Amino acid sequence: MRRLRTPALILLIGALLASIGLNVKLFGASVDGYRGELLARLSPLGPTVEIPERRPGLRRIVLIGDSRAAQWPLDIPGAEVVNLGVAGQTSAQIRARASAQLRIAKADVVVIQLGINDLKAIAVLPTIRDRIEAELRTNLGAVVADARSGGAQVVVSTVFPRGRLGLQDRPRWSPEVELAIADFNAYIRSSFPDCFDAAKMLSGHGAAVPAEFAADLLHLNAAGYARLNRELVPRLAKAR
Repeated sequence: MRRLRTPALILLIGALLASIGLNVKLFGASVDGYRGELLARLSPLGPTVEIPERRPGLRRIVLIGDSRAAQWPLDIPGAEVVNLGVAGQTSAQIRARASAQLRIAKADVVVIQLGINDLKAIAVLPTIRDRIEAELRTNLGAVVADARSGGAQVVVSTVFPRGRLGLQDRPRWSPEVELAIADFNAYIRSSFPDCFDAAKMLSGHGAAVPAEFAADLLHLNAAGYARLNRELVPRLAKAR
């Protein structure tokens, strides 16, 4: 085996160092871009969802929240389900549209799943963790109040724990996010004793959803939603 001569070895080392430097720079740019994206999402702006005309003779169940709500398949006997989930939205954005949309929807039951897009920001915005958590609680309370003001029964879901934590997810995640999710879920359980405890159903009191239920870091697969629906569908079918 031929040994590299000194000039060739120097060139190889230089190329490796340049490659490492470029990767570090790209990594930093990715995190900076993600930080800017999260700051933008924490503002009360974002898209809405069109609400269909109510079908006569059926109870109306509305699901409102973020992508986890948007992807939630619900089929309730004797009821029509209107999904007002919007991918990527924070609690501030959901609150901004909840009042008008819930008034138009005229729901009998409102199911709320929100919070992960606020809490995941803590990984790259740790200095404003207290503000994020305080505003999340306030926004959830406002959405609940809007739903109840229209006479709807309200079901608040706890926040799903994380799913699979891939290598590409690590720069945008931290154990502090998992602690914040646990804290917020404890708040939901104490403030809404009749909450739908999705987190407990998916993982007990663990920090992560089992692989069999996870589509990726933040979302469930069909089996995960089927697990939740085994308890949620009968509960909603009995709701007034």
